Amino acid sequence: MAAKTEADYTEPKPIRGTLCYLVNVAWYFELHWQERAKSALEAGWQVHLLAGQLTQETREAMEYQGIQCHEIPLVRGSFNPFRLIKTYIHVRRILRNLDADVIHCITLLPNLLGAMVAKTGSRPVICSITGTGWVFSGSTGFAKMLRTFVVFWFRWVARNPLLRFVFENNDDQALFRKLRIARNANDRLILGAGVDTSVYYPSAEEKEDLTVTQIISR
Repeated sequence: MAAKTEADYTEPKPIRGTLCYLVNVAWYFELHWQERAKSALEAGWQVHLLAGQLTQETREAMEYQGIQCHEIPLVRGSFNPFRLIKTYIHVRRILRNLDADVIHCITLLPNLLGAMVAKTGSRPVICSITGTGWVFSGSTGFAKMLRTFVVFWFRWVARNPLLRFVFENNDDQALFRKLRIARNANDRLILGAGVDTSVYYPSAEEKEDLTVTQIISR
């Protein structure tokens, strides 16, 4: 077997820092965010995933890609104060041990918890607002009470000068600005993300001679 030459070796990419994703359930990250995490890895970041409901199958799939996983006791949609305190302490301990350079939070509860860790630790944090859910759209007394609490919490963590909101639609951005949570200096609007346009791209519609039949009946 021929000896390897200098050209056979590639220099390892310098580590840019530690990027930690925080999300409520692991399957959601695997389904919608995995490609973005892989791009961060390729750019030289160490990537960690903190998520609830982390199955062994998902853990193995993520770690095979180079994404290190940490399960957290977060229950999707639960605002139980005792559980929130427990989850916050757990998340803060992991992020401090990892010495996270950037925290990227996805969905409502992770945004609140991760942004609070970032504010108290003076760390950069990205809060991705992928939707507002029943807390902001609900009309029940409980939803309105919880909404007041969540808005106050968001306003407090948004005082962190290292925080940035990322929105994927105009309506959510307008709502957060109206509620005095986000402002022009700390928010960004992107027109969707996560689709590889070199694989999925617009194509011309094929024209065919079709006979359209409509039946109206009961």
